[in-house]
Amino acid sequence: MTDDNINRKDIVTLVQKEVDNANVLKKCKIHFEHNFEHLDLDFLHKNVLLRITQEFIQNSIKHSQCENIFIKLNTTEKNLWELKINDDGIGFDIEKILSNGIGLTNMKNRTAIIGAEFNLESNENRGTMIEIKLKKRP
Repeated sequence: MTDDNINRKDIVTLVQKEVDNANVLKKCKIHFEHNFEHLDLDFLHKNVLLRITQEFIQNSIKHSQCENIFIKLNTTEKNLWELKINDDGIGFDIEKILSNGIGLTNMKNRTAIIGAEFNLESNENRGTMIEIKLKKRP
């Protein structure tokens, strides 16, 4: 996706396009939900969230043997927004993967660029989940 395309579109449209493109592959079913009409994000925030979403989808399809990926992008009453993505795949040992996993390291580093909190959980035979939280700008 081009920078201009990211600039012109809102985050919901961008993520939905990724979901639609990945669902065409029929490797697993990707579900996307959000709780707002419009979230005003600048280019950097949209780009980071989009790239993390793409990376998670690609990793899950390639490695997790999942049937489903669930993406939730929500705003909360506590003045923050959060992106939560999880799959129902085979999971992995986080300690082993974080030392070699370029994709997970990229996700974590991208999250730090925008000053957000990054959380990763994975349990063997129960899937993987990432959660990114960031306080909204006043």
